[in-house]
Amino acid sequence: MKLGHQYAAKLVGNVVNLIVGAIILSLIPQALGPAGYGRYEFMANFFLQVKGFLDMGTSLCFYTRLSQRQGDNGLVTFYRKLLLGASVLMIGGALLLAGTPVGNWLWAGEGSLLVGLAACYAVATWWLDTTRKMVDAWHLTVHGEMLYAFSRVVTVLILAAAVWKSGLKLEGYFVYQIATLLFSIAVLTPLLSKNPATARGVVAQQPTYAYMREFWDYSHPIAVFAAVGVLVGLADRWILQTHAGAIEQGFFGLAFQVSAVCFLFTSAMTQLMSREFAVAWDQQNMERMRSMFRRIIPMLYAVAAYFSVFIACHAEEIVWLLGGQAWEGGTMSMVIMVLYPMHQTYGQLSSSVYFATGQMRLYRNIGIAGMVAGLPLMLWLVLPVESGGLGLGAVGLALKMVVVQFIFVNVGLWFNARMLSINFWKLLAHQLIVPATFLLCVFASSALLSPLALPRLVQFLLAGVVYTLLVSMMILLIPQLVGLQRDMIVKFVRKALNSVK
Repeated sequence: MKLGHQYAAKLVGNVVNLIVGAIILSLIPQALGPAGYGRYEFMANFFLQVKGFLDMGTSLCFYTRLSQRQGDNGLVTFYRKLLLGASVLMIGGALLLAGTPVGNWLWAGEGSLLVGLAACYAVATWWLDTTRKMVDAWHLTVHGEMLYAFSRVVTVLILAAAVWKSGLKLEGYFVYQIATLLFSIAVLTPLLSKNPATARGVVAQQPTYAYMREFWDYSHPIAVFAAVGVLVGLADRWILQTHAGAIEQGFFGLAFQVSAVCFLFTSAMTQLMSREFAVAWDQQNMERMRSMFRRIIPMLYAVAAYFSVFIACHAEEIVWLLGGQAWEGGTMSMVIMVLYPMHQTYGQLSSSVYFATGQMRLYRNIGIAGMVAGLPLMLWLVLPVESGGLGLGAVGLALKMVVVQFIFVNVGLWFNARMLSINFWKLLAHQLIVPATFLLCVFASSALLSPLALPRLVQFLLAGVVYTLLVSMMILLIPQLVGLQRDMIVKFVRKALNSVK
């Protein structure tokens, strides 16, 4: 199936996820309150970081190799055993530590029930991510995204009914999240019996030691990177929780979740690009890799910037809509944090080149340098004044993440541009010009609507419509903003109109 069709399916699925995410964000922050939501963010993030450490790049190795050898059933069996062992280790270790002095120190005094639920939540996300990777590797993306979207719609309707009928507590929300993930896995699993390679009789299997060696060779260069990443990620959230409090954690968590929603549209292509880069590299087709990089990454960056710039300029309205008056203190952290998806897009798509080409040592070194450089910056920005910091709390952590990401994503981009023989400086200029242009569109839409005395919600929605029209006009006038030529845009519009007809 064509890459465009698969991306369209991913995009449709992510539109559904966007709507579902918006519904969840409109329900949960208000139901839990800033402090309760902060506790949820702290515990969920803690075990997701541990999951990242136990993964150590093995999921990337699994996806890359399965994309290249779709009929390798032995690879699937081996990785599932590896995943099961890591899952037992995470949940069992968490339950053993919960309630001990070490556990109380790690998890800021949270009880055993919450610790166990958070560990199960992280494990369930790992299994779902693996299932979706298999669907994409086997080119079953279209059906997979439709089924996943169906599962998300069903579960969010259940959540809305539960909140409306009896409210929601923190433990109940973790149970809901786990049930949602397991339901999605159950919906997708029957699809995995339709591996096209197996249907064609292309079946392979290697000895277990061969898989162990393959995973070790691929993943061990980033084992240190994974360890540093976990320590830094845990330090960020732990220091915010213990020195700024659960409310600041809630402010940052809400800003982070909104930024994740901004990333949904561009993340639709990340996994597919990783697969296509892996296949092109396996075929030594550098021209195809270069063409995809030039065409797709600037376009997706512009998509991310479209959302990020608008939400940053209307963060006050977003916070008011999602949380109400109790969340007003989180406005500035959201202004900063929603800029994160722009370079997250560059980082994720640029990283897919490292994954596909096996340059894990270079990827590790750049990543570790960024995390180590960001740690003292985080301490200075987040710690209270009496401890030698600026005491900025959630704002400080958001600022650290955006600044560090901008610098080190471009360091990684420079190496990729050199390898692919692409002009790095044009890509850097594009990163600055696009948000500046969209910012002018936001100012113009505000100037046009400011004389009108409209209710706050109506003003916000109308501002989004006017902003979208202005951005569309700018893209037609300067199609290079999205990495396209005018004739390509005209051809796409005509094709879309013909499809509608």
